[in-house]
Amino acid sequence: MINRADIWHSSDEWNFQVKDDSIIIENTSNGKVLGIKDSDEVSMEDVNNTTNQLWKKEDTKIEGFFILKNSILNKVLSAKISKYIIH
Repeated sequence: MINRADIWHSSDEWNFQVKDDSIIIENTSNGKVLGIKDSDEVSMEDVNNTTNQLWKKEDTKIEGFFILKNSILNKVLSAKISKYIIH
């Protein structure tokens, strides 16, 4: 998985698990999922099926890319050097 700005790359395997109208983003290399910590920082967490771990996937006009928004905060997942952040 990479971001369009080419700031963040992951060589890990990722899986999108559909849950109702949202997805859970699982890093299958370590069994953790992406969640929101402290209302503005993304963290790798154990799966606990809470709403802070649910994301919405939106299409873009750029082939091969899509937007991920947290289902609670409705903020976009983006990358910053050495961290995940949301905007």
